[in-house]
Amino acid sequence: MGKGLKGLAALGVVGCASYGVFKAVGNLKLLKETHNNVIMFYGEKLIYDEAFEGDSVAAIGASVELDLREADFVDDVTSIDLYGMGAGFKVLVPANIKVVAVGINKASGVEVNVDDTIEGPVLNIYYDLTGSGLLVTTKNL
Repeated sequence: MGKGLKGLAALGVVGCASYGVFKAVGNLKLLKETHNNVIMFYGEKLIYDEAFEGDSVAAIGASVELDLREADFVDDVTSIDLYGMGAGFKVLVPANIKVVAVGINKASGVEVNVDDTIEGPVLNIYYDLTGSGLLVTTKNL
């Protein structure tokens, strides 16, 4: 491949990435209206150590850790909504919580490493991920 063709291919990749970020930022107003936390282009650790009734987090080009191990789950069923574009989520849950994770993943990975025989309170994790990753575990890796 010649220099011109390589340069054009690189420009195309940059253009596609820029368009994706532009599209996500264009949706920023909507994300802020529909999510309690919107995190862009940096890492964030959210620690829940009080009464927990659910949350919603959107991340673009960011890494987010949600630590629920010390949370007091108020209801029998609680939900978290996650939106990610080029993001990484790690959700740390207590060992006595049943986790149900469902959603849309486009070019993304979802891994739930918890005991699925638990009969305790339920944490529903609803996700919409594009080019992102989600790990749900009881251990801080």
